[in-house]
Amino acid sequence: GKEARVDAVSQVLKPGERAAGFALSAEPFWWLAAPPEQQESDRITFPASADAVVIGAGFTGLSAARILARGGRSTLVLDAAAPGAGASSRNGGMAGSGLRLSLPVLEARFGKSPGQRLLQESLNAVDELETVIRSLDISCGFRRSGRIVAAWTERHLDRLKHHADDINRLRPGEAEIIDRKCLREEEVASARYHGGLQLRTHGGLHPAALHKGLLRATRNAGARVLGHVRVVRLHSVRGGWDVATPAGTVRAGQVLVATNGYSGPIAPWWRRRLLPVPSYIIASGPLSPARLARLLPGHRMIVETHPRHAYFRRSPCGERFLFGGRASVRPIALPLAAERLQAMIRLRFGAAADGIPFSHCWTGFVAFSGSLLPHIAEHDGVYHTGGYCGNGVALSHYLGARTAHRMMGDPEGETVFAEIPMRAPAGFRLPDSWLQAALETGLRLHGFRLALAGR
Repeated sequence: GKEARVDAVSQVLKPGERAAGFALSAEPFWWLAAPPEQQESDRITFPASADAVVIGAGFTGLSAARILARGGRSTLVLDAAAPGAGASSRNGGMAGSGLRLSLPVLEARFGKSPGQRLLQESLNAVDELETVIRSLDISCGFRRSGRIVAAWTERHLDRLKHHADDINRLRPGEAEIIDRKCLREEEVASARYHGGLQLRTHGGLHPAALHKGLLRATRNAGARVLGHVRVVRLHSVRGGWDVATPAGTVRAGQVLVATNGYSGPIAPWWRRRLLPVPSYIIASGPLSPARLARLLPGHRMIVETHPRHAYFRRSPCGERFLFGGRASVRPIALPLAAERLQAMIRLRFGAAADGIPFSHCWTGFVAFSGSLLPHIAEHDGVYHTGGYCGNGVALSHYLGARTAHRMMGDPEGETVFAEIPMRAPAGFRLPDSWLQAALETGLRLHGFRLALAGR
């Protein structure tokens, strides 16, 4: 059932644990420099009431809470784990627009104007994130390094050419197609790709350091942020909500659920509209500049069009190789995930991948909506924000801010992401494990078809 699946949406191993014979750390590489804060639950002092309670202390929740507190609302943020210990400190640290649907598909589904606004707002999200990082003086290694979408097949490259034209109509000069030879010599030393799409204003950063800076700024704005406090029940009362936790009950005027891939049974309406999917990442130990250049001659963020959706990059310090992807679309043991990720690396880089010393392998959960788009929704008086489909570093902050303004009745809350309908696909009523298994089968069949076609 849904509740059992939520328990699996934490991590395969607890922090500090290692499977028998597994030499890699199960903690995210990012935690070396910015570990989640430790907070003793018996020392928590709990307020009796708050104007707004935000459930989830990741990028979305902190973005919303900071603006709510800055607007004069007494704001409490609660997280079942340490603040930021979920996807906000477990992702690849790639900051980009990242909608999974092309402009023609967006226009066909939602209309020409809404479709263009969806793409335009997603591009604006990166600009807004950079503005916040600069204004709050957050040291997280943010850099507009650019992103390459590497084409696995010639057909994929043709689609990317059309996508580049669509993007450049909204932001001239943003997108450029690069050919196979240029890609291999200057960006990705792999013979597997047929060229790619370069997105100039996308960037990279250290996600755990970004979260730490946002957490500090949120508290400085006046919000209280408490970790290791699980919300177990929401009960509607006159004028608001009773938010029940093992540490006590808070009377809230408004509630925002900002839990994305870690959503639990307290928000069944939301859970029926999201599918949590794990992503796995492996990080190398420090490599020499020459060794790293044998994999990545350039410094851009790399994603690909293969259905396994590999993504990889240099670390912000420039010494490590980080590689992530769908080693499985359902939870598997980290030793198996590490084995599959290394096989994916060998497939793409051949002999250049031999002998890479790996130090960390971890997992985190993203959430896919039925529309393959993120959403802001209000249901029965509760606000919900999420469904980033694996592209949440910039969009989570952008939509968290829009949600907070909507909660306060500000015009700055206007966004097309709150206008598009959020439906519950019939299949999402099934247990997540069933859906994940079906997706895994589909990915395998798709991979076989690509192999048989010699692509």
